[in-house]
Amino acid sequence: MAMNIGGAYLVGERGPEVFVPRQSGSIAQPSSGQVSVHFHFGASADAAAISRHQGQIAAAVARAVAYGRRNL
Repeated sequence: MAMNIGGAYLVGERGPEVFVPRQSGSIAQPSSGQVSVHFHFGASADAAAISRHQGQIAAAVARAVAYGRRNL
């Protein structure tokens, strides 16, 4: 699925969310069973803030991976 800059897309693992990408790209189903996870932090994100929230980030990633494994 192609995604255009500024386009609004309805997404969400646990209910609807609106996603508006800042750069164009695509979403594809992995074919090998392997999943790549990419994190994009805004310019305002700093190392201290990421460190403070690492538990929340790790929990969110674990939930996303578990969800993906159930639905591949």
